[in-house]
Formats: sequence, structure tokens, C-alpha cells
Amino acid sequence: MQFLRPKFSRKYVATQLSLLLVISTLVSIAAVGQANASNPPIERVSVGEDVACAVLDGGLACWGQNGNLILGTDNLTQSSTAVRIFAAGSGVTQVSVGSRSACVVIKSGVKCWGENTYGLLGNGSTLDMPSPVVAIPEGSGVTQVAVGTYSSCAVVQSGVRCWGRNSIGQLGNGTIADSLVPVAVLAAPAAELANISKVSVGNRHACAMGSAGVFCWGENSNGQLGNGTDLSSSFAGHVLEGDIATDVASAGDTSCYAVAGALRCWGFDYLDFDGDSTTSFVSVPSTVLGTNERVSNVSIGDSHICVVAGQSVKCAGANWDGQLGNATRLDSSEFGLAVAVGATQVDAGESSTCAVVSNELWCWGANYGGGLGNGELTHTAVPLASPFGQEVSSFAAGDDFSCAVVNGGVECVGANWRGQLGNGTKIHSHQPVSAIPENSGVVAVFVGDSHACAIVGVDRNLYCWGGNDNGQLGDGTESVTVDADGNFTVTDNDRLRPIEITQAGESIESVAMGGDHTCILRLGAVECWGANYQGQLGYNSFSSSLVPFTAVTSGATAIDATFTSTCALLEEAGVQKIKCWGSNWSGGLGLNPELNDQNRLWVPTQTYAAAAGETISSFSMGTDHFCMLIGGGVKCAGANYSGQLGNNSTNNSYEPVIAIAEGSGVTAITAGTDLTCAVAAGIVKCWGANTHGQVGGNFMGRNSTYSTPQSVSISAGPVASIDAYSSHVCAAVESGQYCWGENLAGALGAVRTPSSSVPVLASTVTVARVAPDNPSTDQEEQDGGGTGGSGNSGGGSSGGGTGTEQTNGAAPQLVISKLHLSTTSQRLLFSGTNLQNVQSIRVGGLDAKILFAAETEILLEIPAGLAGKPTLEITSSVGTQTIEGAFQVVKPYAARTVRVSSFTSNGPSTKSKQAITAMWKRDVSVNQVSCTVMVPNKSTLAAKKVALSKASATCQAAAGLSNRFAGFAVAVKSAAVKKPHVNVTFNRTTPVAVPEG
Repeated sequence: MQFLRPKFSRKYVATQLSLLLVISTLVSIAAVGQANASNPPIERVSVGEDVACAVLDGGLACWGQNGNLILGTDNLTQSSTAVRIFAAGSGVTQVSVGSRSACVVIKSGVKCWGENTYGLLGNGSTLDMPSPVVAIPEGSGVTQVAVGTYSSCAVVQSGVRCWGRNSIGQLGNGTIADSLVPVAVLAAPAAELANISKVSVGNRHACAMGSAGVFCWGENSNGQLGNGTDLSSSFAGHVLEGDIATDVASAGDTSCYAVAGALRCWGFDYLDFDGDSTTSFVSVPSTVLGTNERVSNVSIGDSHICVVAGQSVKCAGANWDGQLGNATRLDSSEFGLAVAVGATQVDAGESSTCAVVSNELWCWGANYGGGLGNGELTHTAVPLASPFGQEVSSFAAGDDFSCAVVNGGVECVGANWRGQLGNGTKIHSHQPVSAIPENSGVVAVFVGDSHACAIVGVDRNLYCWGGNDNGQLGDGTESVTVDADGNFTVTDNDRLRPIEITQAGESIESVAMGGDHTCILRLGAVECWGANYQGQLGYNSFSSSLVPFTAVTSGATAIDATFTSTCALLEEAGVQKIKCWGSNWSGGLGLNPELNDQNRLWVPTQTYAAAAGETISSFSMGTDHFCMLIGGGVKCAGANYSGQLGNNSTNNSYEPVIAIAEGSGVTAITAGTDLTCAVAAGIVKCWGANTHGQVGGNFMGRNSTYSTPQSVSISAGPVASIDAYSSHVCAAVESGQYCWGENLAGALGAVRTPSSSVPVLASTVTVARVAPDNPSTDQEEQDGGGTGGSGNSGGGSSGGGTGTEQTNGAAPQLVISKLHLSTTSQRLLFSGTNLQNVQSIRVGGLDAKILFAAETEILLEIPAGLAGKPTLEITSSVGTQTIEGAFQVVKPYAARTVRVSSFTSNGPSTKSKQAITAMWKRDVSVNQVSCTVMVPNKSTLAAKKVALSKASATCQAAAGLSNRFAGFAVAVKSAAVKKPHVNVTFNRTTPVAVPEG
């Protein structure tokens, strides 16, 4: 891109920087020693404008901003952790990231993605693409690719081909016509364009190096062709010197090449290349760095240059975001040390830099959009290591959350109002948190509506955590009880961390999770416990059970459950059968609910028997339908209002219909609420409701249904397994877990997007920070410290104290932008950034209870009796901040109520949920939900408990519609009504300011 920063005068600043450079060097050496040998080695890195990509294990991962689709999704969601673009073993050898697109060399060809203005992707079109497309076919002999502002070039069989914009000859083919496909670069009459080993592309020019020297072509208004003139050329010509380079780089209107022991640059003169501060550009190469070490790699950023000299990284130029990596923000025209040893490659972006150091990735500088890839959004002036690599062996998707088995432990992401993330809190998280530590021997994980379980160890014991209102965790407790007089008591028996379920025993083969019941498969038997108001435990009763009940005694080989029903695959007399019990509303179990009172099945009942020659490999249950994997194809039965049976119809069918024909190579299936997905020959295919993009596909409509299977693009590699729940889907590839669909509370592992119609990486990357033992505040003060300031201010210009300026330090800055105090409700709501790092808060010198904490918002319950404008003390990972008199006296909004009259035993019906959603859109500031069940006056205790359980599900659904949710309460009241209904009350906590006094 065009450089906009003024050039700097040449001056020596080593005296002031020496101490900080020593610290940076020691940090660099220490970090090399901390490399994790188990992580896949980082082979190459490329940095663009607030986005970067790394080649590792033959695949590719990217992170940062996504305004130009470089993260491979169309939802423009940034990510501060890596998103897999190509799976391990895909054959990626090199990557180049520009300001608008990215390209890789893969199996001797080129694939590109991102913005496609002027044909930047080289695929013959100008359509932007979030998924990689072919620019040069595989096997074409490509060895390297370079992406510029609006054009790209590649080295192909020792020649050069370019594509994209050609307004001033930057494609080098003798014309000024744009090209949507690669064209050959031609040499000027006096040049010899032979044996090219590397090409680099700037704003509107490009340079290449070969056995005959360095060549450039395109615009020359700032001397960027290095031939001593300012005449542009559409043919490749020699720079003035004939040196044989070891590396070449171009960016903006500047170019450099490296030779043994020196760096020579020309073009826009922002580093004062020739020592003449009166000139704005240099048209011939000038030496800007002399060293006794071999310069093996050079990279040019927006206004800074970095090189690998020997095994060190040295940088010079602008440093406003710490992009020089020398622990300061002082600009420097002298090359200073950023990394001491172990460096093999460096790449400079707009105002950030990354390097490959001992096969690890190190980055520093600006971190807008998470461009440093370290899981944060905080700038840093010292190099930090961001190692990659985890092994995801299995996973499961729940209601707005999901969990994965990672390196023998469990990590979960998403909603957490019942403790279902298992990390000891009820705080939602869009990034994976640890429920069970790594190397714990976890075999598999299973999730339900708001609880999760894992099989652990060689003895295959069961551990569970999360919601427990009906005893679904199996530890002998429950949260909701009813006494003889019909009084309901709600006790918080949710488990925020995994506990061993001893009464489940050992040798557990599989687990099925319902809304609030759990079943296990062991030695052919199926045992269940928890809620039973629809018969989902399999015995002729509607009473819950806190101890396991044996529903199937023998022959079972697989089990699955949905909100209020359970099914098992078993073999009897040599015939495979599916038997089900529980709710059969809408015929979801494959039986007509209007025949013989079959709207519920109290005991296991046969719903399907395999025909002669059929083999049922597996099955999966949705809310109102189920699907079977038979002979490499898929058959489905039940409700079909959203096309979830996949037979190009929306008519219900209680007889199984064909969704995917036998022999199609289907290896896995999963069913969600009104959705089905399958893996066929490693490719995901989905059908059914697409209200939140859960059917997938880069450009599919999100408010529609698909009654036939649609392919979902996961470029990271073949899919091994898949799981769907409610309105989101997750799939496992070799590199990790990808999810798409609804993203309430961060269920996809992504932030700042309500949904995604394309897969996003939910869990694979472990982020590690390497920082000084006593981290500076980014530069501690440019003149060596001070007495310190507060908030965002720096320290003084003298004295020996430590400044407290934290905006871009090694630890995240806590910024408070708005505070509201309600003395009526004793609630305090404030917003800002990095609030997820808050550890404790005191208001007026008294401890406040944190009811909810997220990245941008915190809700407190404050002590009673506060008057005036009390002081707020916030303790976070960056220290303690004090805010004086920052409150305004406010009053809360009035609560709003919506009546939900048609809830079902399977949770809120579609109409009910739509009503709740519509109300929520008008009340976006809701923090707490309460539900009141109105039942007929003469209702029995059992009927009241059933209504209570249904209302709990409705209330949870309403609460889950916002990540501001802090909790919910349910009450049962008798009234003159004919049938139960639920009043959902939305308590809005964002207050309205009123005049004081």
C-alpha cells in the first residue's frame, strides 16, 4: 500500500534503548527455550493488514480481521485465535497475505480467496470468495506466490505469471489491460528474465530475483523500479546493480534486496535510504544495513522493514504500535534487535510483525482484530509466542454450547447459565474453557440441553456437570422438589465442575443426553435417570428417578436421546430394531401419534425393524424426527415441516423415506431440532431449517428451509464426525472442531456474530503468552519511567517509578465506558473492553457480587445503603483501577411479560419460541427472566410438577436468547384456566437516567 508516514532523520538512539533492548533480547532467548515440542512446527508466516496466516503441518491457519473474507467465512467476524483454512497434510508449502486477499502454494499450484476486485483471485471472475479457488492448477510447477494490493504474481517453472489490476503495467506482460487469469511476465529487450526463484508485489509494481539479478516492472513514479529513472514500464527490467540477491521484497512503493552482509533498498524513501533528507524517493539501490551476518530474509511493512540476519530479527522504521519489537514505541532509522536467536523467517504487516522462531510463531506490534493470533486484542512491543496445536478426538454439540475432547481433557464453549461449561463459573465464553484438564484420560464427551457428561479412564467411569433440576446428573440430588402440600422448592444443585457419578458404575460404552435426563449403554443394557414426565426413562410412570432405571436389559448396541425421548438400536432374534420411549409428539419416533394414544410411549416400543439385507449402522434423533444410516445411505421418519427428512418434501412421514440413497458413502449422521446432517465421503451435507445458517454453505439464505441435502464447505479437510443440536452444528476434522449456525452465547466459539452460515473454527488452538518477568507497560515511558499515572495516562517524564500506562502493554487494558447505578434494584451495569479479565469489584469500599461478566459488560449486585456517588474499585489481571464519582443515579425499566400458551413437552414449540424471540428483540436489555406457570385449580401434584418442568424448559429457552442472562426463576400458581400456560417475565436491568435529588 502507499506509505503515508513521513520519513525519519538519521540519528543514533542506541544509548536510550540499550537497557530495553537487553530486556527484549533476554525475553527472546527465554521464549525459545520454552518451545513446546508437541506443537506442530510453524513453517512459514505471512502478515497482511491486521490479519496473518501460518503454514503448519502442510495446512494453513489464519487469524485477525475478516473484512475481506481472509478467515474463510462470509460473516466478517474477526478472530484473535487461529481459524483453519486448510487441514494438516493438504500440501500447503507457502502463503502470501495481502490487504484484500490471500493465496497459497498447494501441490505446485495456487489457490486464492478473499476480495476479488480486478480479478485479484486469478480464477477468471471478480466475485469475492471466502473459500479458496484455483488460480493456477495443481501440478503446474509453482514454487512461490506473492499478493499485492490489487495484483498477484507467482513463480511458475522459473518464470513469473501475474494477474489482477494492470493500470500501469504491473502485470509485466507488455500491456496495461487487467487480467482475470495469470499471464506471463515478459522481459524488456535488454533484460534476461531467467531462473526466477522469488517474486514480490507492491502497490502497483513488482520485483523478482533470479540467476541474472533483480528485475522490476510497473509504476516508477517514486523510483520503485530501481533503474535510475522515474519512467514506468510494462516489461521486466534490471535494477541498476547486477547483484545476485539472497532475497527480495516489495511493498507499497518501496523495494529491497538482500545480499551477503547487506540490505539495499530503493523507492519511497521513508528510512532515508541515501542519507539525503531532502529527497522523497531514491531511484537506485542504496545500502541501509551493513552486517557481518548473512541477510537471508527481508520483509517490508507499511512503514517499517525487518530482516533475518544470521538467526536474529532486526527491524527499523515506524514504531507507533511497537512493530519494531524492541520494547519501545520510538521510531528508529537504525536496525535494532527484536529476536535474538532461532529466527528463520520474518514478515512485516501494516503495523505488526511475525517471525518463525525455532518452529514457533512469534508476533508483535498492533493487534487490531486479533492480528497477533495470541487470543487477545492487546498491542505489544515485545515478541510473544503463539504456539499452535491440539488434538480434538471427539466432541458434542448442546443447546448453545459444545464440548470437545482435547488431548485427553475436555474443553467447552458457549452458553454457561447452568454451569455446563464445567469451569467453575456461570459465565458464558466464546473461547474454549477447560472442564477437565488435559491428559486426564477422557475417552468421549456427551452434552444435553444444559448438562454434559464424559467417559474417563481405562475403567470408563462417568463424570457429569451442569444443570440438575430433575436429577439428570445422576449424583442423587435434584434442584426442584415438591412436598406433600404441593409446595415447590428450588435448590441450586447445579454442578459447575465435573463430579464422578459413582452410582453409574464402570465400563460405560456410550451416553445419551436428553433435555433433563441421561441414559447410559453398558454390556447391552440401557439405564436412565432424571426427568420422566413423558416416559423418557422407559418405565410405566411419569415420576423422575434419581437412581438408574434399566429400560433395556440386553442386546442394545447404540443409544440416543432428544429432549423428552430416548431410542436404542438393538438386535433381537437376528433382526436389527430401533426401540423408543418417551414423547412421540408430531410422530418424531416414527409412529403415528393419533393411533392408540401414541403421543407418548411409556416403555420401549419398536418403531422400525430392518428389512432383509439392510444393516443399520447408526441412528440419530432430532426433536420431532429421527434418521438412520443404512448401507451408506440415509433414511428418515417423523415430522417434516422444515424438510428435515430430506426427501424433497415438507410432508410428515411415519414410514422412513430416503434422504440419501444407499451406496453414497455416508459414514455419520446427526439430527438437530429440525435439521439433519450427514458425512458422505468426507463431505458434510445438511438439510432442514436454515433460520440461522445451520444448513451451511457460504452464500445460502439464512431464512429458508432446504428439503434436500446441501453440501457444506469445510476446506480444512475431510470430516470425520459430526453433531447437531438445536440450531447449530459442529464437525470434526483432523485439525479441530468447526461449527456453524446459531451463535447464542458464543456456541460456535466465535465472537461478535449472532450466527454463521459457514463453518468457523471452534476449538484447536492453545494460546500461550511469553512476556518479561516484570512486564513493562509497553514502553514504561519513552524516557525511562516515571511516577505513574492512572487510567489511560502515562507516567511523568522524570523519576524512577513505573508508569501505569496500560493501553498496549503485555496485559490487557481495562477500559470503562459507561456506568449505571440503580439504588432501587441494587444493581450496577457498566460496559467497556476486556471486562472478562475482572477478578473482583468493590463499591464504596464494600465487596460487590458479580452476577454476570462478559467481554464488554458486567452486571453487579451492590451492597445496600450506598448513597451519593461511591468509589468503584476494579481489580483485574492488569491491576486495580479506581473510578471516582462516575455514577449517575438511575431507575430501572419496568418488567415486560409475554404469555406463552402453547408449550409442549419437547420444550417451547416453534410458535412459542418465535413469540419469545419477538419480545426479546423489543427488550434487548433484559438480564433476568422469571416464568409463572398457570395451572387449573384442581391439578394434581404430579401435573404441577410436569407443568413446572415444561415451564423450566420454556424459561431456559427465553433466557438463552441473550448473553446478558444471569438466571431465571419458575413458580407454579393455580388459576381458573383450562390448560397450563406460562407467563414469561423479562426483567430489564439497563436503567434510564433521572435527575439527581
